[in-house]
Amino acid sequence: KENKSTVGGGASCCTIPWVVSVLIIAYTYNEVYSPCEDGTDYTVNPRTFLIVLGYVLMGSTILSCIGAMSESLVGVVGICQCPAGLFLLSWAIIGINMYVNQFNDDCQQTHAGLMIIIWSGFVIGTIGLVFCLLCCVAVCGAIAG
Repeated sequence: KENKSTVGGGASCCTIPWVVSVLIIAYTYNEVYSPCEDGTDYTVNPRTFLIVLGYVLMGSTILSCIGAMSESLVGVVGICQCPAGLFLLSWAIIGINMYVNQFNDDCQQTHAGLMIIIWSGFVIGTIGLVFCLLCCVAVCGAIAG
């Protein structure tokens, strides 16, 4: 029997550099010397934001790998990934809000600030791309059908 889920497993490996990068930046974040620590009352502390992000991404990556290895678990993994995806979307919106409205100019240029805006922008951009592609598929389906 052919294993058709290996593509998902390979794709999930693409998130491993994100996980590693986010966690390295989070755990090397120096709260004493960071320009982000200027007394601003953030929605979420930048270090906490990155730690939560890193571990949620790690869990999501592990679930994707499990789904890729076992076709019988694909449905269960999909059900678990849905709340994770909604959480990550919400986290990305919080990240963009913090970067734009709460980070000072120096904080925006730190590794933590840049990781937060790059990751958040990537998530929002990916969702926008998916919706555009779905619209294109729907229009092409309506034209062809």
